[in-house]
Amino acid sequence: MLLPDRTVWVKSTVEDPVQLDVNWVRTTVSFAYDNDTGVVFYQSGECKAKWLSASGWERDEDYADCHWYYSDNQSKVTVSADEHFTNDDFCRVLLKQYGTDHVYHNNVVVTGNSDGSADGDVDIDIFGPCGNLLTPEIICSWD
Repeated sequence: MLLPDRTVWVKSTVEDPVQLDVNWVRTTVSFAYDNDTGVVFYQSGECKAKWLSASGWERDEDYADCHWYYSDNQSKVTVSADEHFTNDDFCRVLLKQYGTDHVYHNNVVVTGNSDGSADGDVDIDIFGPCGNLLTPEIICSWD
């Protein structure tokens, strides 16, 4: 029996020392599923990225990627995003050090499963002269 749509999202956020979200990536998938057949049906998906440009953060457009796919047996549908943000001013303003800080949101993944459950995963890499001052956070929720 085909069961109603479910929507789930995963969001990876990076905060600065004053707890401002300096960049974030969110993937969302809406899906219907059939417990009898073990098949999931993709309804829609979305990837969003935001960054605090006022404090010098920039998005690397060449790195940005968003796509969706089914597992081999169509028991899962996944939306995945990759983003890269840089800032040349962050450390210079805070500590008078020069260099570029980088934040990679790799494989911001949300998966809808044929039993109606969902999974999420994120790999955040932060580095640069003041990378240790940035804090990652991951949230997964149903809409």
